Amino acid sequence: MKKSIGTVYTFHGKETTIVIIYLGVGEDHEGAANWASNSPDILNVAVTRAKNRVIIVGNKKLWGDKEYFKEAVKELSRGLIL
Repeated sequence: MKKSIGTVYTFHGKETTIVIIYLGVGEDHEGAANWASNSPDILNVAVTRAKNRVIIVGNKKLWGDKEYFKEAVKELSRGLIL
């Protein structure tokens, strides 16, 4: 199994079976979360690279209030996204 690690933009135009999105922003760096959630592009590119499964790792409390990410958090909470 080939494994690749990179930014969202590294994978633009590519597909893979599983995408793991690591939202490594702590509450003390909320400015970075605000920047990432300023546009749907980052989340859209990340999610649409996956053929089979998307896994999102991050602070639910922090990202659950951010534009574009809050819908993903809501769906994950309902168990609709695996």
